[in-house]
Amino acid sequence: MRRPERISLKRQIARLLDDPDATELLLRTLAHRWRHHGPDTATRQRLKPTILDVWQAFHTAADPDAARNPPAKLPTVAAEHRAAVERVLSSPRSIRDVLMRVRDMLDAGQLRTGSADPVHNGIAYLSRRNTPPHHQQFYRARGN
Repeated sequence: MRRPERISLKRQIARLLDDPDATELLLRTLAHRWRHHGPDTATRQRLKPTILDVWQAFHTAADPDAARNPPAKLPTVAAEHRAAVERVLSSPRSIRDVLMRVRDMLDAGQLRTGSADPVHNGIAYLSRRNTPPHHQQFYRARGN
């Protein structure tokens, strides 16, 4: 009986990384496992520089200085969302654009369902908050 040839670990890694589908499967499997069964703190600290290096390699062009100085923290979807919200809230023009988009959606009837109630309530709150006091009495009298 003939035994299968043993393949070195480096050769296995090279074979895996030569196949884009296999590489994607590896990365997805790793992400899934870490979400559900994260590594212990010591392993996490040991792998953090490697993860940052992978992120840097994926997101930037080959730059020797960038490779030696990866970002201090991996960006997350939540962090990117918070940054986008902060950018909008810090820009009067962005706020105006968002409100005009909401107005257009209201005019088009896209916010008529019950799920739009928080939007309506928010707009009503902002309208009352930014109106002169004598107009606020008018809104209260109308029940808005």
